[in-house]
Amino acid sequence: MKQYRRLPLSGLSNARDLGGFYTQDGKVTQYRRFIRSEVPNEVTETDISFLAEYGVKEVIDFRGSVELSRMPNLLASDPRFRFHHIPTYNSQVARGAGISRDRPFVRWAEMYVEMCEGNKDWVKSVFETFASSDGAFMFNCTTGKDRTGMISAMLLGLAGVSDFDIIADYCVSEVYMREKYIKLFKKMPPLGEGYNSDPEKSLEDPFFRTSPDNMRFLLEHMTKEYGGVYGYLISCGIEREALERAASLLTDEK
Repeated sequence: MKQYRRLPLSGLSNARDLGGFYTQDGKVTQYRRFIRSEVPNEVTETDISFLAEYGVKEVIDFRGSVELSRMPNLLASDPRFRFHHIPTYNSQVARGAGISRDRPFVRWAEMYVEMCEGNKDWVKSVFETFASSDGAFMFNCTTGKDRTGMISAMLLGLAGVSDFDIIADYCVSEVYMREKYIKLFKKMPPLGEGYNSDPEKSLEDPFFRTSPDNMRFLLEHMTKEYGGVYGYLISCGIEREALERAASLLTDEK
């Protein structure tokens, strides 16, 4: 089967493979090992069959229980996949994921650092799950850009991918999600003061953007405080063997 970066799925806009990135030690990240995505709540049977044939065996959903109930993950009950619910937050919607009618959105950059520092048990659970299987993983949050973007950055950083490529991978989410956002706006009531009723204008709000400065800020924080992504992951309590296993799953040929 052809290798893809962005997967050709009618029900997903932001599903893409983490394969094809060069690492600092001369390796290339492998395709069909880790796929990042928005919530698969609109996938068709054709999409699901494609994912199974593509090699996906493990599905991880980072959303809280409220989010999960509002937008069910259509892969969760499919016997072709093993489903893992590993929420960033125990039961609530992620902070910032509910658009307020009366307050402007704060910067993602600071929020990413707050999420990483305050949710190390979540990161630990995710990477231990990665290390537990030989199968390809597909992981998601709601839009596939924030919680999913952080875990993608950690995976790529662990494998030795440059910060430039990690940031570039993060930035493309707003491009892929644009049409979905516009459809979402058309279904929603006016958001009130601080938000424009025009969907195109509303997308200029920082909430929907994946500015390079957001991910750069997070990576610089990890470098300053922990010496890099690896040091941060160690601080989460993850065993070195599990990290080596996750990295090898992404970079080593089978």
